[in-house]
Parts: sequence; C-alpha cells; structure tokens
Amino acid sequence: MSQTGGALPVPTRILLSVHHTLTTYWWLGLLILAALLAGWRAFVRSDEGRIAWDRFRLHLPAYGRVQRHGYYAQFSRTLGTLVENGIPLLRSLDLVGEIAGNRFLETKMAEVRRAVVDGATLPAALSAQQLFPHLFTDMMAVGEQTGHFAETMQTIADVYERELDRTMTFIATILPIAIIVVIAVLVGAVVWSILSAVFEMTHSLQFRPH
Repeated sequence: MSQTGGALPVPTRILLSVHHTLTTYWWLGLLILAALLAGWRAFVRSDEGRIAWDRFRLHLPAYGRVQRHGYYAQFSRTLGTLVENGIPLLRSLDLVGEIAGNRFLETKMAEVRRAVVDGATLPAALSAQQLFPHLFTDMMAVGEQTGHFAETMQTIADVYERELDRTMTFIATILPIAIIVVIAVLVGAVVWSILSAVFEMTHSLQFRPH
C-alpha cells in the first residue's frame, strides 16, 4: 500500500493492530489473567465474597434461571418429603438450607428459619426474603391453610422440574446457534478486513497516475 500511495482501510488497520498487540504483549495478557484469577479466588474464599458471588450467579442470564428453578424444585421436593415423614419444620428448614450448595441461599434460609421461630408462617417468611416467586409462596400458603402442605410441596416441585426441563431444552437448542453466529461474525470480520485491503489496493493501482 505504501508503494501505491494509499492508506490501509480501517478494518485492516484494526486487524493488524490486534495481531501486533497479541503477538507482542501476550505475556502481559497472561500476567493480567493470572492476577485476575488469583484475586477472584481470594475473593470467593472469604464469606462476604462467596455470598456475593453466589448471589451474582443466581442472576446470570439462562444459567441463573437454571440455578433458581433447580433450587425451587429441590427445596420443594426435600421439604415436602421431610415433613411428610414427620420431621419438624424447623429441622427440615435446617436440612434444606444445608443442601442448597449456595452460600447466599444458605444465609437467606437461616433468616427464614429465624422468622419462623419468631412466629411468622413459612410462606410469609419466604416472601419477606424475596427468594421465591409469588406463585411458589401462594401455592405453599394454600397447602398450609388446607392441611395438605406436604402434597402441595410435591406439586410445586413437579411444576419447577418441568420449568427446569423446558429451560434446559431451550438452552441446548439456542447455544449451538449462538456459537455458530459468533464464529461467523468473527470470521466475517477477518475476511472483510483482508478483502477491503485488496479492494483498496486494486482501486489505488487503477487510478494511479502514470
């Protein structure tokens, strides 16, 4: 291009800049990545960091929905089974909190248990923590009022297990498409940056004064 007197197109300059940065400063990128990883591991090892990270995971797109619906189903199924087998409610709440596998949910369930000890109903305590959707707590309240708490919890578990299956099916369908689209965009950007340089060079040669 320097011989033809033309300038490289913007896409080509961007591609060359990215290539130069990656080949020249790759070691710096590795150092930054290692530092970020070490900082993240130190953060999640602390109680506050672990709680914040587990709360963040619950609100991630798609993944967070899977986590929430999985816990709704697990909570309902386990609590219903425990109560049905004569385990006291407070002890049952301890157990469902322990199996959450999420420090944020564990702390919230501890607060729910304290509210129940202070005299609140379980649906009211869960609603106050905003852990579960209104449909969940409304169905639980109906089961509690009608004397069919254990059966209602099993029904709720069935509902959210079906929701979880639908979500997983959707993710399994859309994820490969999203990956293909991203790859196509990246490949297209590289091809366009190369072709734009070729077109610019051809144009410069055609209109170069003799």
